[in-house]
Amino acid sequence: APETPEALATLPQLRLDQIPRDAERIPGTARDETGVPIHEHDIFTNGIAYLDILFDVSDLPEDIQALLPLFGAACTGMGAAGQDYAAFATRQSLVTGGVDFELKARDRLRGEGTIQLFALRASALARNIPRMVEVVRDILVGGDLDDPARLKDIVNEERNSHRAAIGPRGHVLAGRSAAASLSLAGWRDEQWHGVTQARFLGELARKYESGGDRIRDDLTRVRDAVFRRGRAMLNLTGAAKPPTPAPTP
Repeated sequence: APETPEALATLPQLRLDQIPRDAERIPGTARDETGVPIHEHDIFTNGIAYLDILFDVSDLPEDIQALLPLFGAACTGMGAAGQDYAAFATRQSLVTGGVDFELKARDRLRGEGTIQLFALRASALARNIPRMVEVVRDILVGGDLDDPARLKDIVNEERNSHRAAIGPRGHVLAGRSAAASLSLAGWRDEQWHGVTQARFLGELARKYESGGDRIRDDLTRVRDAVFRRGRAMLNLTGAAKPPTPAPTP
């Protein structure tokens, strides 16, 4: 049955003149620190600081490109700085809102090549910023890829996650497959997130018992290729001066 006029009147509405005509501009400043571009955005984020470290992976060979999703899962899901996975995960949860990764490929606006980025992302309350930075630092320079049992779990988890997505997200995977032949960005999206990656992970999982050491060595090679100063760019978002908490009544 159609809704009554009284019921429809309770729905919130926006008039056309209430919608801004101009896109929102995020304030930002840029500087260079020992060869690493740093972009800072001084905006209100409710006391939370966001750190993104972006690595340009556009020139990496194809065999490394295929391994990037598994490498991202491994470097954020294993131990670091002498701590095993359980201890390091506990440390992360105590001082951050999580450390994750993302792979992005986009065509430049004027068709001048393709942007391909590996992003390592973390967030924390303002008071925990130094400890958040220490966690990210340990992942970058002290990540542990030598735990065979944990690495096997990650390979299987990634394979199962991609398999589970085929049913409910088949239309998305089909779109990625169709777009893969149209541009380099489309191919990277398919290679990293599509059926190609699902098949690749399935093959790695089948070979893990006999080739686990090779997978570990390959991921170490990926880390050495990706985590380099010359590839990095930092993006910092948060209030330069966190708001003063209200006095306790």
